[in-house]
Amino acid sequence: MSAHGGQRINAVDSGETLNLVSDVTKVKTSLSVVKDRLLKGQIFPGCGEECRNCQAAENGCDSLRRGIQQLIDEGCLQFDQARPMKNDVSTPIGSITISGHKFLGCPIPCSVLLTRLEHINTLSKDTEVIGSRDATISGSRNGHTPIMIWYTLQKKGLVGLENEVCKCITNAPYLHQKLRDAGIGTMLNEFSNTVVFERPLDSEFARRWNLAHEGNISHVVVMQHVTIQMLDSFVDEFIQKRAAWFHRGGGKPMCIAEEIGVENCTCISHN
Repeated sequence: MSAHGGQRINAVDSGETLNLVSDVTKVKTSLSVVKDRLLKGQIFPGCGEECRNCQAAENGCDSLRRGIQQLIDEGCLQFDQARPMKNDVSTPIGSITISGHKFLGCPIPCSVLLTRLEHINTLSKDTEVIGSRDATISGSRNGHTPIMIWYTLQKKGLVGLENEVCKCITNAPYLHQKLRDAGIGTMLNEFSNTVVFERPLDSEFARRWNLAHEGNISHVVVMQHVTIQMLDSFVDEFIQKRAAWFHRGGGKPMCIAEEIGVENCTCISHN
């Protein structure tokens, strides 16, 4: 199973549901307190955001959110017709980055950066050795990654990508529900194919399933190659291992309410 580690940061400390879909309309208090956290974004639990909701000029934070990072989740969002998100050029964002090695599956790390012309003009410079202006971030170009991205898009096509997204956003809730039915603390954010759950106690089990960890939680990013059979095998083994861990150690499910919310925790205090 594919996994992506990252950092989870709450924009606002709250006892409410920890739904990480950015909803700045709920943040009516001083945004200056939380803007640094918002700029750091969310990766580990999976998150999508509508930039219109992050515009906060009336609070003196008009530059609060000027970039969108198209991570694995938002690669799916572009094809999720049931839950469309409208992040387009009409929103006052400064840049969009799209990873080629995540959802598209290019074999080497690569991405596409789209930005407005005024930003390109500010960053670009005349370079004598190539006889033109250099607008690249790294100061160098290569021909491999553009071909890989182009080939992937041509091979899969719009319909192919949409079918892959449909599979991901169907299988992620399936895994989430299987874990919940087994009494395992778990969370799945809206607009996300990242399922978060209590961290397994067996490092060998976690390594075999390639789980990413952060504190007391782990996650699975449900990608195109993940099948229902894989998810069933994972949950069945998790249940068996978990029962053995608790039986040997006499332990109970750890409290992960702070990480994923009270309503998603299955510890003895919140079950």
